[in-house]
Amino acid sequence: MTASREIDAHNTAKIIVYGNVFERNWFIQDQAANGTLLSTSTNFLRKFNVFGVMPQHQFNFSLFGLDQKITSGVRYHAERLTDITGIDRHPVEQVNQSRETMNAILRRRCPILKAIRRLKA
Repeated sequence: MTASREIDAHNTAKIIVYGNVFERNWFIQDQAANGTLLSTSTNFLRKFNVFGVMPQHQFNFSLFGLDQKITSGVRYHAERLTDITGIDRHPVEQVNQSRETMNAILRRRCPILKAIRRLKA
């Protein structure tokens, strides 16, 4: 989901919020050491949860007649994995893993830099 608001002719605020839930159940037939298939199966029941938010500020300006754009902001991203291992649909072990990251964002579209590079070449 994205929402943006133009503050004035040169400044825009934007926020992006995203998330996802995904489940994947794996059923793998067990094998003996010699490769013979057994009548039991090992189950891997996995659930992934992802969430993130990314507020941004965009600044537009003109420098020597060329339009410039600088975008800055931060991104918070969190994900969690729940992994349940079982045998023939009976849970044996549950593992929960979580990870969170926070990043700074700075993007620029500055045609003036390209023009300067062309002059030097």
